[in-house]
Amino acid sequence: MTRFRFLPACVFAFLLLCPALLSAREQTYKGLSDFARALSIIEKNYVDDISSEELTTSAIKGMFDSLDPYS
Repeated sequence: MTRFRFLPACVFAFLLLCPALLSAREQTYKGLSDFARALSIIEKNYVDDISSEELTTSAIKGMFDSLDPYS
């Protein structure tokens, strides 16, 4: 019985944090949706042919470039 003494507290803490976790996950999915939409618009309308691979590689590089030099 003593092994499970902290189980209710853990469940309670998880339930308190769950909405925050879902909110962060929803924000991530919205960001990915926005990225996919931008990717599609660029592929359809950019004056030169450009591949999805080039665009995603450049986007990833841009994410790293926006961080501090130690990341």
